[in-house]
Amino acid sequence: MLLGLGLILRGELQDGSHELQQGLTAWRASGETIMSPYQLCRTAEGFLMAGDRNAAKALLEEAFSSQEQTGEYWIHAELLRLRGELRAIEHKAEEAEQDFSEALSTARGQDARWFELRAATGLARHWLGQGRGQAAHDLLNHVLDSFTEGLGTFDLQAAKALLAVCHVDGKDDPQRPLT
Repeated sequence: MLLGLGLILRGELQDGSHELQQGLTAWRASGETIMSPYQLCRTAEGFLMAGDRNAAKALLEEAFSSQEQTGEYWIHAELLRLRGELRAIEHKAEEAEQDFSEALSTARGQDARWFELRAATGLARHWLGQGRGQAAHDLLNHVLDSFTEGLGTFDLQAAKALLAVCHVDGKDDPQRPLT
């Protein structure tokens, strides 16, 4: 499954999706349940990146259910963030914002800094798309200021790039074209 995710990250969507499906099938056949929410979450993320919303949605629902069964809530913030991403793609703005906000709150409550960064980036991207650039800037700036290590990682670089396009003059401009 991780090979499939890696291929998708490299842009090899068809091969990556195939590997994800093969890995998921083999994992299910093993009967393993330890870290099920994590496995399902990462696989759902891969399918979402590959554009297969139906597979991503089904796996996220299964991951939330698995979390209830196994008691493995350490990945909860990431599940919420991914559901927010999916809902944003489906133009369900209110539900997406609720998921991103809950993911951010959950990550902070768990002191899960990486998940906090990812949730904040998702929420900021969502706000930016709604013309709320100042709010997006303030959120990202606050979260980014707390990082002193790992500054070259993909997620921190993505958050910095998003911060750079946020409107920062103190008021949002709904006429400003978003990139």
